[in-house]
Amino acid sequence: MTRPSLRALAWAALLGTFVLNLQGTVVRATGSGDGCGTSWPTCEGEVMPIDPAFATQLEFGHRLLTVVVGLIGLALLVRAIQARREHPGALVAVVVAAVFFVAQSLVGAFTVVAGLTGESTDPLRAVILPLHLINSFTQLAALALAVLYAGTATPGRWRIGDRFGTAVLLAASTVAFYALVFTGGIAALGDLFAPVDTVAEGMVMDFSPDAPWVVRVRVLHPTIAAVLGVGLLAGATTLTGVTRSAPVRRVGRWLIGSYLVQLGVGTWNLLALAPLPLSLAHQALAMVAFVLFALLVATALGERTAPAAPRPDTAAGEPSAPAGAPR
Repeated sequence: MTRPSLRALAWAALLGTFVLNLQGTVVRATGSGDGCGTSWPTCEGEVMPIDPAFATQLEFGHRLLTVVVGLIGLALLVRAIQARREHPGALVAVVVAAVFFVAQSLVGAFTVVAGLTGESTDPLRAVILPLHLINSFTQLAALALAVLYAGTATPGRWRIGDRFGTAVLLAASTVAFYALVFTGGIAALGDLFAPVDTVAEGMVMDFSPDAPWVVRVRVLHPTIAAVLGVGLLAGATTLTGVTRSAPVRRVGRWLIGSYLVQLGVGTWNLLALAPLPLSLAHQALAMVAFVLFALLVATALGERTAPAAPRPDTAAGEPSAPAGAPR
């Protein structure tokens, strides 16, 4: 029986995690997170719920998919250990993904046991949900790097003296991206803490001193999105100017394209008061943009320095004159 390749397993884990995160959005948006009550890992005290309600089906299905993705991740980890000499970068990426998968599962379990699901408006939920998102996005990025390094690509050696400006730019963008994800998690709960019927009513609520802090903080999300968009455009222009790497340029173009679409869908989602289909599209595009950003960082900082161009007198194979020799 042929074993699945390292890259095939990495792709399976990446796509499975992508679907799992979208499924989590459906569970949250439909208020089905309490479909199994506050029991975990059992569902209402049962291993397999009998004649479950719709909310229970969604929540239990989410847990089952988590188990499936976890088993794929375990197989990927074993395969990455076996191929560590040929693909050391893939092993590092898979280990990081495994750590964040465990953290993600523990955060999810705490959310259920603490009752921070369904219609709960506990302020702690506005902290736990963004952390849940950050875990899932980081896991996705690590799996994308596993796919990259499971192929022919291997991490290059980065010399900070050569790319200090690029490193600063990418580090600032990384912080902004995580801030965007964190505030996105808060914004997703805004309507639960303070439901509104119109966009105008929501904007008034954002700046009302009587509104819950969760509602007043959510205005940071579109602000950071706009600032990050400008930063990514500047960053892509800078990288294009300082590198001759085709992969860096290609990933940079994909990132900018996906992010611009994301801004459009995000604006539409805001104006439409976040219906489920647009929320799913918004989440999907956010994950795609984050994965592309991780690939941009890896390709930009891991790009190998191009060899020095030969001198004109040696280009045709003529030996260069010794130092000090007359020419």
